[in-house]
Amino acid sequence: MRKTAFVMSVVFSVFFLLSVVYAASLWKDGSNLYADRKAHRLGDIVTVIIDENTLFSQKVTTDSEKKVNVSGGPGKGPLFKLIPEFGVSGDNKYNGDGTNERKGELKAKIAAKIIKILPNGNYVIEGKHTIIANKEKVQIVLTGMVRADDISSDNTVHSTQLSDAEIHYVGKGPLGRMQKPGILTQIFNLLF
Repeated sequence: MRKTAFVMSVVFSVFFLLSVVYAASLWKDGSNLYADRKAHRLGDIVTVIIDENTLFSQKVTTDSEKKVNVSGGPGKGPLFKLIPEFGVSGDNKYNGDGTNERKGELKAKIAAKIIKILPNGNYVIEGKHTIIANKEKVQIVLTGMVRADDISSDNTVHSTQLSDAEIHYVGKGPLGRMQKPGILTQIFNLLF
């Protein structure tokens, strides 16, 4: 009976040790299935949802008026008495109006990488997205700073939550060249 108890305790001990050894986590870095997978280290990726609408409107009105009156006459002395009295007057008026309006809208999703972690815990992010279709190259380049709290649990952040955001949208190709004025138009605009 002692032998049976000893064998049972050895089997139980081996079984217990094996269960502890194989109970290691399936997830790296101590994370688990239920934890948020938000970007928080250098090189981590965060998705930026770009939804920008801009409206720039400027109206300028200019009114100016200038009147000039100059008159003179003979001075003192015998020679100056020969000069008759004279007068010149002028009037200059200018009225001008100008209006400038520009609208823009940009909607996109872009993956950005954490390139720097600031001492206060904010992240500096940078992302670039390039699309080439029909000999037209469109590139979106985004940089900015985001607070860790602004990154949602699905690892996204809206572009309106970025501080010091710079979003460049550049297109090159046949369509981009068609929107540029020709050389004669540029010279004409320079001269006039």
